[in-house]
Amino acid sequence: MLVPIPTWTAATRTLGTPNLAFLIEPPVLGAIFIGTFGRILAIQSLASIGTEHLNQLSDAGIIVLATTRVRQSLHRT
Repeated sequence: MLVPIPTWTAATRTLGTPNLAFLIEPPVLGAIFIGTFGRILAIQSLASIGTEHLNQLSDAGIIVLATTRVRQSLHRT
């Protein structure tokens, strides 16, 4: 399943940074993806991710995660 535009929009509004989303999914405990709606330009930071899974994401060039949830930034002021 591709991450839909409304999900990115919600993440952008929550985090206050354009095209930034914090995505959580079972094989990927935490990853911040920077890109346009539906295409990864860079993976900024990783909490825990398998090399094989990371390669699949990179090779695909698009976000392909099932049951993805968007969470608010953990950095609160």
